[in-house]
Amino acid sequence: ECERLGCPPSGIFSVPSSTVCFLSYPSTPLAASAHSILSTTPLSTGVCVHPLFTDRSQKPPPTQEPQVRDIASTEGVQVPGLRLCEGFLTEEEEEECLRIVDESEWVTGLARRVQHYGYTFDYAIRGINFKKPQVPIPPLLKQVGDRAFSMGLVPFPPDQLTVNEYLPGKGINSHVDTHSAFEDGILSVTLAAQTVMEMRLTASGGPG
Repeated sequence: ECERLGCPPSGIFSVPSSTVCFLSYPSTPLAASAHSILSTTPLSTGVCVHPLFTDRSQKPPPTQEPQVRDIASTEGVQVPGLRLCEGFLTEEEEEECLRIVDESEWVTGLARRVQHYGYTFDYAIRGINFKKPQVPIPPLLKQVGDRAFSMGLVPFPPDQLTVNEYLPGKGINSHVDTHSAFEDGILSVTLAAQTVMEMRLTASGGPG
């Protein structure tokens, strides 16, 4: 199909059980041209694809990952831009946030239950669905974001919130968040559980 449109890639990498695939091009101009074509031209089936971004990456030389003696400790591990703020909520605030979430409607189309407030992230297109009406962020949850902004933890008050429910023993696979759907500054708050978040270097050498 890409050959028909005049933008044949040098490599195609598909993701099992997913509609996502990655196209590789030998140069940035060719990748940018393919991005432009695929963004504006439907496939022969009439389906429109949604290329989210193009990025040139070079495989970095192999590096030795830091050895962490205790997974409960972040000593010796540096993640640029990451800040950990323990005790951010009081126990009363945590209980009230949980009550608000428990009384709200869940979306159950994924392996986990989710709730969306503000802009809705559409997992089918890996981006924001601007056609869906915005659900206002509940006042207390909005106060949490405003507090993070006032403390300098994020560069602006959050206008989008996703609530994820992870049951005991479940989590989420290693991934890189969709760049085009967010601006810099992401706030993550853990409720009613202790969570270990594992971060690794991506193939391009950046955190993931």
